[in-house]
Amino acid sequence: MQSKSNIKRYIFRSDRILKAYEKKYKGLIHDALKEQAKYAINHNFEIKDTLTPVIERLYEDVGIRMYEYQYQLLDDTTTKSIFLNTFEVWLKSYMATIIGKRVRNINDTTRLSLKKIIEEGFVGRTLFELTAEKLQQIYAFSAKRAMMIVRTEIGNINNEAKDRSSEDWKKQSGNELYKIWIHRGAKDPRDWHVAMDNGKAIPKEQAFIVSDPNGETDNMSRPHDQTASAGNTINCGCEVIYISESYAKRNGLI
Repeated sequence: MQSKSNIKRYIFRSDRILKAYEKKYKGLIHDALKEQAKYAINHNFEIKDTLTPVIERLYEDVGIRMYEYQYQLLDDTTTKSIFLNTFEVWLKSYMATIIGKRVRNINDTTRLSLKKIIEEGFVGRTLFELTAEKLQQIYAFSAKRAMMIVRTEIGNINNEAKDRSSEDWKKQSGNELYKIWIHRGAKDPRDWHVAMDNGKAIPKEQAFIVSDPNGETDNMSRPHDQTASAGNTINCGCEVIYISESYAKRNGLI
C-alpha cells in the first residue's frame, strides 16, 4: 500500500462489498421473519428460531471475506493471509459464543412486540382476525426490521474480523497499527458518527471518543465495540480500517 489513493479505493470497494451482503441477507432475514410470523399464528404466538442458520451463514461469508480484505490492505504483496486457517477456527468458536445470545435478544424483542399485539387484541377484539399476512405488516416482521438486523450483524462481524486481521498482521510484521473510523452513509445518519469520519488516524490502542447529542459518551475501540451502548451499535453501518503507522505518517493521516 503506497499512496493515499489506495485507501480511497479500498474504502469505495469495501462499501460495495458490504452493500452487496446487505442486499443478499436482507432478503434472507426477511424470509426468516415471515416464517416466524406464519409459525406464530399457527402455534399460539410462539416464536420459532428461524434466524440462527441465516446469521451463521452471514458471519461466515462476511467474516472471512473482510478478514482477507483487511489483511490485503496492510500487505498488498499477500493475496491470502497466512493466518486464514487460524481465523476460521477462531470464527467458529466466536460464532458458537456470540450468535446464540444475539439471536435471543432479537427474538426477545419480537416476543415483546407479539405480547403487545395480543394484549391490544383482547381489548379491541381484533386478535382472532389476525393472519400471517397481516402479522408480517407489523414492524417486528417487516423488511425494514430485516434491514436493521442485517446492518447490525454485518457491522459487528465486519469490524470484529478486521480487528482480528490487523492483530495477525501485526504479529507477522512487528509494525505498529493505526485506525480510521469510516461512516458508510445511511438514510438517517447519526451525526456524531459522521463527525468521527474525519480522515484522521489514531493509534490502534487509543479509544474513539463517541459522544451523542444527549451528552452520553462511549469509549469505543472500533465501530460495534460490544461494550458500547445500543444507541451506538444498533443499525450502525460504520466500519474501522487499520493501516500501518508508516503509511499513516507518509500520507499525513496523523
